[in-house]
Formats: sequence, C-alpha cells, structure tokens
Amino acid sequence: MTCDCFLHPHKDIGAKTIDILNTIYSKIQAEKVNKKELALIFKKSFIQWRNHNAPISAAALTFFIILPLPSLLLIVVTIFSQFYGQTVAQQQIIQQITLLAGPVVAQLFQQLLESALSPFTSLWVGLTVVAF
Repeated sequence: MTCDCFLHPHKDIGAKTIDILNTIYSKIQAEKVNKKELALIFKKSFIQWRNHNAPISAAALTFFIILPLPSLLLIVVTIFSQFYGQTVAQQQIIQQITLLAGPVVAQLFQQLLESALSPFTSLWVGLTVVAF
C-alpha cells in the first residue's frame, strides 16, 4: 500500500525519493521498520532539508508574511468600520485574532491599532517612513 501524498511528484522531489518514501510508508504500515532504518530516514531527511536551504526559505517566507500584517490590519479595520463603525469593527477583529492566535497576539494587534489611529503617533510614523 502506498501513501497518496507521495504519488504526485513535486519539482524538488525526484522519482527515486518518491519510491524511497513509498517503501518507507509501506514498511511503517506493516510495522517492519527497525531503529537503524528510522535513524537513516531521519538522517537522509535532515541532509536533504539542509541541502535545500530550508531555514533560509522559511525565514524569508515568514518575513514576507509578517511584514504586511499591520498594513493589512489597518485596511481591514477601515473597510469594516465603514459598515459597522470603528469601535465595533476593532472589537470584532481583535476578538477573531484572540480566538485564532491567543490573547497575547491580540493584545499586540490592539496596541498597534491604538497607536496607528492616534493622530500624533501616526503623523510621526508617516514622516519617518517617508523620510527613510
């Protein structure tokens, strides 16, 4: 029996790797994997992970996902405030963030919203961004 997730080759994974993964998956299903084979699997996986520069790719992906979040938050609040009012929109968005990411992250977004909506702070932030 083979795993369906290994049947569709990805551009970075060759046919040989897919065959190896299918064999490993079959052995795991049949419970025929010993400790040496499992250690070898992890070793090969780590080597391939390192060869593909996975940490750098993950860091870049994280950076470019997190970087636009504050701007996106302000845009979403502005759009929802047109329909529900600014305070209700902020409360609903913060409530959703609390449910998804937890109260600590929601508190950070709440502080971001408060500082962004302050006229004095947003003026200086805008001038600093434009200046640099």
